[in-house]
Amino acid sequence: MAVADGDAWAVVQRQFFVSAGYNGQQAVAGFLPTQGGTLVVYTSRAFTDQITGFGGSMRRSMGRRVMANQIKQIFEAGRKKVQ
Repeated sequence: MAVADGDAWAVVQRQFFVSAGYNGQQAVAGFLPTQGGTLVVYTSRAFTDQITGFGGSMRRSMGRRVMANQIKQIFEAGRKKVQ
């Protein structure tokens, strides 16, 4: 779902029972106009019952780092396209 208010945008995505990999995912983003361009605020959360037990905490931590790096690359590529 995406909603505009003037030049500002709010975007929300929610998925349930996507695959065996994860049970659900939710992301919220805001695109706010500024003098120098656009401020992007983004948060995301994936839910799973697949990473439990021994080593689960370490695997979740690694997954967070991998996902953060991928999202950063997506936003950087988007920034380059609009410049």
